[in-house]
Amino acid sequence: MICSLLAGCMKNAEAVNFAGNIDLGEDGIIKKEVFAQLTEQGEIASIFGKSGEYSYKWTVAGSDVTQPRELCMAVEITKSSDGAIAVRLKTDDSFGFLPTLSITLPDKWEAHSASVYDADGKKLSAASVTGSERTTLSFKIQDGVFAYVIRADEETPVPESSAKLSDGSRTGQDEYKTDPVPAGKPEPVEPEDKPGDTERKSYCTFSIDCLTILNNLGDLKPSKLDVLPTDGVILGAVQVEIYEGESVFDVLKRVCREHGIQLEASWTPGYNSAYVEGIGNLYEKDCGELSGWTYSVNGWQPNYGCSRYALHNGDVVKWRYTCDLGADVGGGVAA
Repeated sequence: MICSLLAGCMKNAEAVNFAGNIDLGEDGIIKKEVFAQLTEQGEIASIFGKSGEYSYKWTVAGSDVTQPRELCMAVEITKSSDGAIAVRLKTDDSFGFLPTLSITLPDKWEAHSASVYDADGKKLSAASVTGSERTTLSFKIQDGVFAYVIRADEETPVPESSAKLSDGSRTGQDEYKTDPVPAGKPEPVEPEDKPGDTERKSYCTFSIDCLTILNNLGDLKPSKLDVLPTDGVILGAVQVEIYEGESVFDVLKRVCREHGIQLEASWTPGYNSAYVEGIGNLYEKDCGELSGWTYSVNGWQPNYGCSRYALHNGDVVKWRYTCDLGADVGGGVAA
């Protein structure tokens, strides 16, 4: 059972508000007339370039371009000996708007998260890590910064919890059609069996993003452009106080309510879990037949519903819009 998903390239001819794919020439110059069209039509464009073995893409929303002018958008990308990705804009002239830069590596990173730093080592923001066979790193540039370094985050050890872990012995589906849980991963907890201790509080980290849409704008329904965050982030990572044993869905409802984020879900008795249909007004199949929402906890995409995953102190929860049944955000189909 999927929680939601996404797919595509520029092939939806009816996506009239998508200006299309623009290739950077050898000089990396984008003419003033291109930006003027984006602004006048309220379009979004993907501007593609290459730097050695790396490919990159700028996602530019016309609504962000207030003063169209000619710009150099070429980028130089290199890899340091310690594995960090160095990015240098081939200009010292601020754009006047803050587009999202997506860099596709020639191979796959094993890290689940990354951070962006300036040339002096100051942390600027998080970078989104997407892709299945090849990793794409995406982040929004900052005004006046022309050189960036992207580093994989150090994996934080997950504190021990009271979760019951699978021993890998189950071979068939359970009564709610859940395939065997991999050994060492938490077994599902039924909503009616959640711990009743509401006094013991702990914390988890929560985030929500739809960055995969930026790589698939041609498949996005035109009506959804107005609700698409230009940087693909609906909610940056926040620390959330939880009651020990609350489900992922319990906390999602509270987080969305507290941050004013639209959420729509339905109950699926056959899976004994809530099914998340839409977050931030982005729904299943809004960007391709395989599109929708999926979740992960500590880098693993559970194979059961979000109402059946009981959270514990230190857990890191990510809700992500996927375009390939979860494969483009680090896993497979999630429920």
